[in-house]
Amino acid sequence: MRSRPLTYLLLSTGYLLYWLSGLLLIVFAGAAMIVAYPLGVHRKVFRYTVYRYLRFFVGAVLPALGVYRIRCHRRPDPTSMSKHFIVVANHCGKLDGLLLLANHQNLIPTMKSVYTRRPVYYVMMKCLGMVSLDTDSRTDLARALSDCRHIIEQRCSLLVFPEGTRSRSNRILPFKPLAFRLAVDTGTPVLPVLITSDLPFMAKSLRSYFPDRTLNYDLYFMDPVRPAPNESAKQFASRVQRLYVDMQKKRDPIK
Repeated sequence: MRSRPLTYLLLSTGYLLYWLSGLLLIVFAGAAMIVAYPLGVHRKVFRYTVYRYLRFFVGAVLPALGVYRIRCHRRPDPTSMSKHFIVVANHCGKLDGLLLLANHQNLIPTMKSVYTRRPVYYVMMKCLGMVSLDTDSRTDLARALSDCRHIIEQRCSLLVFPEGTRSRSNRILPFKPLAFRLAVDTGTPVLPVLITSDLPFMAKSLRSYFPDRTLNYDLYFMDPVRPAPNESAKQFASRVQRLYVDMQKKRDPIK
């Protein structure tokens, strides 16, 4: 158990380093894109830089500060079914997406439009090819679905949080059908990932931003799943959600 002053010092340092290094990343990656643009590889350069940065910062810097430890379980061989997936994960905190991006260099995330309007995320959306989601707008949703299909056609993996929001508890929320509609329409397998931690972190409570000890993250990569013949997107979503509930029952819940 850490003292509260030490907790605030370590976590504040981590947050400050993240935002400062994120701004520097945009500057240097932007410069690299300008140099690489005539060669037509600017997006590849940006994507390579971002994912290397995330792997270093999320996988090395924050653990070195004692913020958390990461354990990955049952990571499947991507060549077992397909070289690309629709990765679906439960959403317990703001770090979930970064944890997965740091572990998968061929992964393009979806993100709520309320976040992609922010300067850093806007640049990343444009340069990385992230998909902005506004489920309240039919026009924007249709555009987002088209963008998602384009990503899959490019044989990249797509990251979707089917709950649509962070859970306030360890309970798995109902899955929305967007990711599963894409799986049904494109024939792309879904790769479920269960994210658990022994303490809430960056969840929907202020206290969760400053845990008083090093927490443990576990990433459980399940086997890829394909929709059954004549299975609707809603039925497929419910079936995959049950996999999460069953897997979660075998694990220790967040306290």
